[in-house]
Amino acid sequence: MPKDRPLTKREQNLINYHRSMLKSGKYLTNDDGSITTFRGQRFDTPDGDTSNEKYPYARVGLAPTYVNGQVLDTRTPKGQQLFNKNLSRIEYPTYKTDVEGDMAEERLHGIMEDDIKRFEQARRPKMSKLMGIKK
Repeated sequence: MPKDRPLTKREQNLINYHRSMLKSGKYLTNDDGSITTFRGQRFDTPDGDTSNEKYPYARVGLAPTYVNGQVLDTRTPKGQQLFNKNLSRIEYPTYKTDVEGDMAEERLHGIMEDDIKRFEQARRPKMSKLMGIKK
């Protein structure tokens, strides 16, 4: 999977989700000060059905477990229920193999990291303001 290929519509859905978390301020500020807008979890297509209408010809998909300002613990029934509800709202990216999913995950994570860097730079006061220099 070439790194310079355009994002699929479903991959763009994921990036849009991440960007909406930044824009709305619903991102998670971690103990170290870093920002999290997306925590993903892989999911298998229903019963491994590779001809599923919603997720055609896919074995593995990526979807957020950080939803509406909270991290979902999908090991609990409530967390799994919220995860499944979220899955039904947006078409998330799916891939034919784990390797393809790994490559896409790395690429999408890079885009998100770049966005967060730009976001943090825009929030930082300019050095001239910190030093009291007027223009």
